[in-house]
Amino acid sequence: MKNKAALSLQKFQGVSLLVLAATLLVYILLNLTASVLCEKFPLAWDLTDNQAFSLSQETVEYLSQIQQPLSITVLTNPDRLEKSGSYYSQVKNILEQYVRYGNHISLSYVDPTVNPGILTQYPQLELSADDVIVTCGEKSVKTDLLSFFNLGYDQYTGVQYILSSKAEQEITTAIMRATAAEEPKLLLLTGQEETYSSQLIQLLERNGYRAETQNLVTDTLDTSARAAFLLAPQWDLDAEQIKKLDEFLRNGEQYDRFLFYAPLPTAVTPQLDQYLSQWGIAVGDGIVLETDPQCYLGNSPYLCLADYVSEDYRSNLSNSNGVLSPFGREMSVLFDRQGACETAVLLEYSPQSCVIPTDAPADWQPSSAQLQSHPALIRSSYTKYEGTLPLTSGILAYSASGFFDAASLQSNSVANQQYLVSTLAEVTDKTDPLWLEPKELSSGRFNISRAAFLRLSGGLILVLPGCILLAGILVWLRRKNR
Repeated sequence: MKNKAALSLQKFQGVSLLVLAATLLVYILLNLTASVLCEKFPLAWDLTDNQAFSLSQETVEYLSQIQQPLSITVLTNPDRLEKSGSYYSQVKNILEQYVRYGNHISLSYVDPTVNPGILTQYPQLELSADDVIVTCGEKSVKTDLLSFFNLGYDQYTGVQYILSSKAEQEITTAIMRATAAEEPKLLLLTGQEETYSSQLIQLLERNGYRAETQNLVTDTLDTSARAAFLLAPQWDLDAEQIKKLDEFLRNGEQYDRFLFYAPLPTAVTPQLDQYLSQWGIAVGDGIVLETDPQCYLGNSPYLCLADYVSEDYRSNLSNSNGVLSPFGREMSVLFDRQGACETAVLLEYSPQSCVIPTDAPADWQPSSAQLQSHPALIRSSYTKYEGTLPLTSGILAYSASGFFDAASLQSNSVANQQYLVSTLAEVTDKTDPLWLEPKELSSGRFNISRAAFLRLSGGLILVLPGCILLAGILVWLRRKNR
């Protein structure tokens, strides 16, 4: 009997050990599985009403198309992001989601104060702390944490503060640059004291263009560039310089080139104006001003807002506002079509705008007959056909060089930045940019969308109590049937 009892005890102990081992194994496997799932799938809910901590569907779909390895390297300590306020914490969360939704994307943090060698690892990028590097193959592009935010400025204290986060926009744009097969070349033409803001150059480079300076006086224009800018020339062009412009647009009779032009408010350029007239564009001497306070900014009727006349170049803009076109020159269309040349007004000032003459007295007031719409952007296109294939070059003439100023391109209350980048994308046959809404984070309030509220309340009121009740019934039935 004792031997039989001992065998039974040993058998029970063996079974118990096996059950314990199996339980531990299952527990370990569940933890490993949960860890993998947490890394690849968002197991948390974004309860903000504007989905501030989530990637947009457009970005998620774009990331699913990336098939080559891509790395994102942030030059800071990740703990610093967590401790630097809600906006920096949001950036960290957004960065992690690129790894979750991109099967070939990796994310790493390198603190340059601990590993200073990282700053010399990419000599062509001129790195510093808080930069973000996106690398795909042999191509690396740089952005930085500060560019992830729209900033405001307190004029009384002189302190800058964060208005909203545009982290998703900046990171996605950097990834698009890193994965692009090529970066179209753009020319910034000089020689007549033209003006190009640093904001314009940064905008072009951030959106995947190579901006190169060429002098109209001394250089032969590079026709491999897809477009050229001639902004606010202070002096007139001579016949040789105009010939260079024309040869650039003809591109050896292959065309497919565009010129972005904007005059200085006070410049006198009769030879350049004569060349533009051949394209159906007339530039006058007067300056456009608005009489409707709804159509200008602040207290200056010269800070005019222009609205869209055509849907061209604006189909995917997220900013539905008009554009800022300050101190614009009087312009008009000389013909709608002449031979192979066709013109179109794309932007215009309001019907309450007028043109103030250059010799107007200080007390000048417009008459009702002088109030009418005036073009703010005219496109003139020349099209040649090779068989059925159209080859088109053109001039985009903006009435205001201020359209390209830093203040105009930085402001979120107008659509200058988006409209310019979308226009460039179309005329250079580049992939259309993704325009993603900036995300504001509320302070001191817990905002939640109605859909998220219903999911959360349904889980707490119905699902969780139901699970507890079901578990209780199962325990009761088990004990009852013993």
